[in-house]
Amino acid sequence: MASERTPSLLKDLRFVISGNFEGERNPAEIIQGWRIRTPQYQPQKLAEFKTHVTHKLDSDPKAKLTTELEHLSRDEDTETTIGRWLGYLLQIGSGISPERVSAHIWQELRDDKSLEAFWATRGRLVSQSNYWLRAIRHTLGGNVSLPRTDLLSKLKASVLTKQITILIGPSGSGKSALSKLSMQTIFPNYTSLFLHPKDIINFTEAPDSATRRETRRIDELITAQIIDKPLIIIDDLDHVDDQSFNSVFNLLQNVLANETSTDVRFILVAHLDAENSICEKIAARLGTQISSDDIVKLPQLPINELQLSNALTGEVAHLVQRADEFGPALNLKLLDWLIRSVQ
Repeated sequence: MASERTPSLLKDLRFVISGNFEGERNPAEIIQGWRIRTPQYQPQKLAEFKTHVTHKLDSDPKAKLTTELEHLSRDEDTETTIGRWLGYLLQIGSGISPERVSAHIWQELRDDKSLEAFWATRGRLVSQSNYWLRAIRHTLGGNVSLPRTDLLSKLKASVLTKQITILIGPSGSGKSALSKLSMQTIFPNYTSLFLHPKDIINFTEAPDSATRRETRRIDELITAQIIDKPLIIIDDLDHVDDQSFNSVFNLLQNVLANETSTDVRFILVAHLDAENSICEKIAARLGTQISSDDIVKLPQLPINELQLSNALTGEVAHLVQRADEFGPALNLKLLDWLIRSVQ
């Protein structure tokens, strides 16, 4: 049923036979000796199924099942969930066909609110990310597009090899715009989420008992692989309160400590002034030293790209030529406003 309805589930699906066979028969030989009794199943399906079956003598399978189901059932009454699943397993030996029992289990999975909460939370995360992205423009004045090729190359090189990348730059240098551009151009194979620190609080703080079955934390979604190849971009990680700052690093710590999270990537976006505090926090909480290759720095203005653009009006182009006279007062946000004013 999984292969027909949810193929992506197969890589995590496994069956463990716990117990001794009569006559001390070899479990591996017994499993390989299984044959098809129902004509509707093809030999390759059986061969694939056997790869998911192992034998292990477990003295307390119920305790093992408790551990397996803890991250799926945040309900306080975990025993009820385990009891229901064990009941299905026991029914297999009571004369009810395995197909009918499988159908019951599948129906329970479909109707279980605790599992629906994974997809509902994922939908809310995507919606929140799209909300922030709609407000970000990566063009100046609506028609002046800067390729930012060198910065995108550095960002891509870091993200493909490191789990944490820091993107920093002065105010108005286009950090958020570069993040949006990277999502659209160099990371199309990732499930990218553009969030703010307050979003991390909303999606990591434990919900109250009334909503715990309808809400999941971001780290739970990543651990359960509900988000495929996640790229989490956290914007404005500077001048935030301690709670927001700590919530971001709690998320990093919980996710990166899990062995199933090797594909997840984080981009932390902040002002130049926050570089040291972020690096120190990563070293203290994660034991990871951030190297210069893990940091992508944006200049105040991409002078060369602006000078090569043919779309700038004479007045704006002249202003760019005199950028050194204005210092940090002249940035991409101000240029965007000036270009729109001229237009």
